[in-house]
Amino acid sequence: MLEQRIAEVARAEFESAVADLRKVSPHDSLLRFYSRQDERIAAGAATSAVKPACHKNCWYCCYYKVEARAIEVFAIVDFVKRQFTEQELQTALKCASQNVEEVGGLSYKQHMTTNQKCPFLVDGQCSVYPVRPSKCRNFHASDVARCVESYERPTDLTIPNSYVTEIFIASHGGSEAFERAVELSGLDHRMYDLNSAFVEAIENPKCLKRFKDRKKAFLTAKVVQVGEAGAV
Repeated sequence: MLEQRIAEVARAEFESAVADLRKVSPHDSLLRFYSRQDERIAAGAATSAVKPACHKNCWYCCYYKVEARAIEVFAIVDFVKRQFTEQELQTALKCASQNVEEVGGLSYKQHMTTNQKCPFLVDGQCSVYPVRPSKCRNFHASDVARCVESYERPTDLTIPNSYVTEIFIASHGGSEAFERAVELSGLDHRMYDLNSAFVEAIENPKCLKRFKDRKKAFLTAKVVQVGEAGAV
């Protein structure tokens, strides 16, 4: 039943995403997807008896490993360049660079169990909230205590996640469909480590050109391989 409902959401989103990617730019297609995704998630929360425990200034998940598609990384870069001051940009870049260096020799599992502050976490809030990646957009919890526990004991992978079923259906189905549509469009659909991809995108403008040319966008950023935890 759960898989069937996810598939229903995915079918509807896939049709919309494919149509958008044919008519408008990848960037605008992503923003349209985010709008639909937010509406689905809000509707799921409204109809569920169990409510998400997430609230403003709750930042525990902002120390988890974050991954993003190339199309999402470029949306963040565009937002940062338009909205951040030079000082704010350099602060975010420095944090991301330090995160990359810190986990450089770690395996994927070791990285997953290492707390790292997101470079866009500022004063307990997401500074790129309108264009935050799907991994962040979809993440939610029904029990803050488990988030605290995971934050305090990052190497303990036995701590169960807590989630709202209706939100999970909406978010998982929508993201899966949009990612498939991006892949079929020929654009780079790889999942990248957000820190290393952000650094490379800022330092090398050619990344965006490669993406638009339907080539691999990033040459040095860490690619999350299929089969690794969290990979799609």
